[in-house]
Amino acid sequence: AQKIADLEGKVIELNGRIERDKLVRKAMRISALKRRERVREEKRRARSGSPNTSRKPKNHTSTKLTGKQEFQRVLTTPDGFKAFHKFCQSDDSAHNPLFWRKVSEFLDESVGTLEDISHLEAAELDPKLVFSTPDPALQLAKTIFFDYIVQGSPNEVGISKGLVQRITKDIHRLLRNQCKENLIDMRRDLRAAQTEIFAFMANYTFRRFQSSDVYVHYRTTHPLLEQKTDIQTSGAPGATGGLISMLTSKLQF
Repeated sequence: AQKIADLEGKVIELNGRIERDKLVRKAMRISALKRRERVREEKRRARSGSPNTSRKPKNHTSTKLTGKQEFQRVLTTPDGFKAFHKFCQSDDSAHNPLFWRKVSEFLDESVGTLEDISHLEAAELDPKLVFSTPDPALQLAKTIFFDYIVQGSPNEVGISKGLVQRITKDIHRLLRNQCKENLIDMRRDLRAAQTEIFAFMANYTFRRFQSSDVYVHYRTTHPLLEQKTDIQTSGAPGATGGLISMLTSKLQF
């Protein structure tokens, strides 16, 4: 009986996605017709007024990944995440990487929801129609709140008290009124919570992970790749050498 109920739930969700896709495609067609003349004008301006800029040649070099960059790579690769999560289970902190991944899923899904809302707004249709069927981003937001944020929840994470209060207000507003503004607020605060958990794991858990047998085994099967950066040279009149500038990527916390 439970399998049948689960199957029926999946069918309902699939039908909802199909109806939502039809609605969004309709909105996109309407908005495309309304914007046609403006787009044509922009293309004409781009063809007639765009300067012909030449790009300077770039050379590639490699720099060693920092600890936080390596940790980011571990979290975003399936085998790396699996190894780190295995270590966290023995460290009694398995909920932290799970929370980080669940928030990443929410952020990805909510981008699609916001795009769908924008299409409906451009077509002068009611944006709330996006939520007339089960929305994956909304479902993920509820799961994250009740499984990881609520005090005493099964996988409660340790984030700042003020952030817990903001997320609590966000989810209540979002459940009462599904709109773009409330979804954006939820994205902002869950991203901030994800950043806090990432910083904690990078500064504490990941360092212990690097001293573990799990990490040694992971590194033997997954050699640490170096990060490519661009070195751009530009010659100056009368100069004997070019000016070399190295562009390195930075992680945001």
